[in-house]
Amino acid sequence: MRRLLCLQKIVMLFSVFWLLVVVVVALSAESGGVVGVTPSAQPGRLVTRSIDGRYVFPLAVPPRWLAWTHYHWDGGNAVDVEAAPELRPRSEEYERVVRADVLAVTSGVARPLDNLRGGISVVLMGDDGRQYYYAHLRRRTVQSPTRVQAGDVLGQVGNTGQWSQFLEPHLHFSIANGHHDGYIWESDVHGAGFLAEHFGLDWRHREKSGYQPD
Repeated sequence: MRRLLCLQKIVMLFSVFWLLVVVVVALSAESGGVVGVTPSAQPGRLVTRSIDGRYVFPLAVPPRWLAWTHYHWDGGNAVDVEAAPELRPRSEEYERVVRADVLAVTSGVARPLDNLRGGISVVLMGDDGRQYYYAHLRRRTVQSPTRVQAGDVLGQVGNTGQWSQFLEPHLHFSIANGHHDGYIWESDVHGAGFLAEHFGLDWRHREKSGYQPD
């Protein structure tokens, strides 16, 4: 009788083991063969969606805490998104901005694009046919080409890069039509215009500071 009970326990444990194996294989198959899957936005993290619901704001903090110019300081279409000037340094709002999570604005495939000028960077090849570049990050969650959904975390605001290490943490955000290989392409979509069109958010003018190109 004891041998029978022991055998039944072994059979039960063996069945549970193979059930777990089947579950793991099934979950892996859902990733569609992409190299990695990025951590999704955690419950409670702020996700600001566009007016039409197609896009997500690139930072997980209230946009009213942020400032960005109409054009990049060098006249290009990129925007540097940073803490609004009225936020007091070391205040709770300011600290949340300079450590904010950076989010995928749309679904697509994200991959690392670290470089001298941009520092720790990520490029998102959006399913909408556009390319989104996030630079000067403190860290990134994307370690290899990774399928992401809108609102997934790509990294954290920082100030890495050749000159940005001397500036306060901010997000350099640029957009290009099409998908491009390498580090050099034209940012032919107006970043501030994109935020205005899809989120109803106007740019906020700042005094130009005398720092080197990023």
